[in-house]
Parts: sequence; C-alpha cells; structure tokens
Amino acid sequence: MKDVVLMLSGFVRGPNNFCLNTLSQYILKPFNAKVYAQIYDCENLNEFVEKYNPSRVLLTHKDEPIISKSPEKIFPETNIQSTLYMWRNIKRVFDIVPKSSNAVFIRSRYDLCYDNSFIKLISKSMNANKNTIIVPKGGDARGGLFDMIAAGDYESMMIYSNLYKYVDEYITLGIPFHPEIFLRHHLEKNNISIERIDIPIGLTRASDPSTIFRGNVTIPGEPQILYRI
Repeated sequence: MKDVVLMLSGFVRGPNNFCLNTLSQYILKPFNAKVYAQIYDCENLNEFVEKYNPSRVLLTHKDEPIISKSPEKIFPETNIQSTLYMWRNIKRVFDIVPKSSNAVFIRSRYDLCYDNSFIKLISKSMNANKNTIIVPKGGDARGGLFDMIAAGDYESMMIYSNLYKYVDEYITLGIPFHPEIFLRHHLEKNNISIERIDIPIGLTRASDPSTIFRGNVTIPGEPQILYRI
C-alpha cells in the first residue's frame, strides 16, 4: 500500500474539533497519514502541533501577495487577495513535503469534514494513472474545477500546487480571475487528466456548534455545514 501524505493550508481559526475528529477517524488513523501543514504566525502553534501532530509545519506571515497587473476579467464573488493567499499557501506547503514515488498526496483545508466515503478517494488515487488528479464531483463554480480537495501522485500534485507561479501569466492571457477557472485552465494546459469521484464534501465553521446541515436535513449536536456538494 502506498503512503498517504496530507497537505493542509490556510487559516486554522483555532482547531475545529469536529473536522479534526473526522479527519483522524477516516484518513489519519486508517492510513497512518502524515500531515504537512502551513499555518500563519498569528495562530497558536503549540495548540496546532498538539492537535494535528504534523510531520512538519511551515509558519508563515500573512504578507500581501503581489501581482504584476490587475485582472481585467473578474467575477463579483471573487476576492483577489483571498485567491492569491490560497494558491500561495498551497504551493508553500507542497514545497515542504518529501518527494516520493510511493505515496498519494492530498491537498485539503482545515474546515472540511470527512466520512467513510473518503476511502474511495484515497483508493482511487493509489491506482490512478500518472498525470492524473482525483477531484470530487460537483462544485465547479463558473465552469472551473472544484478546488477544496484533490489527490494524486507527487508529480501531478506538484503541477497542481504550482498554479501560484503562473497567476501573472494567466491574467495576461485574459483568463477570467477565479480560483476554479484558473485551476481547470492550469491543469489542462499541463496535460493533467482530471478524474471525478462521487463523494460528499462538507465545509464547516466552529462558530455554531449546535447544528449541521446536510442538504435539507438538520442534525443536532454537530457544527454547522455552510457548504456541501
């Protein structure tokens, strides 16, 4: 069996115990996955290390990313700085993972919750062809590609994670500035095949610990899911 390397980036916003518990139950423990993470220096490093037990953590400062020109095509829901932060953090955390030809690399974020269907994502990734990225079905905003989680081998995920290096180029080409449009263009430009898998995705916040929303069903006693595909 291949190793599983989990790459987490973005704002922790304090460990979300519900997300962390599902992550541990369905990915970390069953696959003995190794965590590589980026967090900001304004967050609690000691608490993070205690909760996530990462193999390596990159502590970064939230300095503003710079692009050479402003995009001409942008959608009203797109925040330029948030998009740049996201892709820069994805690249930064990938840069600290060890290269391996016998591992599955998963890009994810701190506020996703997981269930036993994620075994399908990892199993499919372990048997995927080269130059292939596995992405859940649905959630492709503006005709782009769902960008909250993806999996593949080292070389494929290196290309995925290097999108930030090409932001100026894509702006110059007139690609509409949107994280998911950029991602689809970037992968297709680099001849990366995209395989989809039907698994549910839940994006949570710890601010409301009383409810969780799955479609139209409210389940007491769990955090609120703000987004689900």
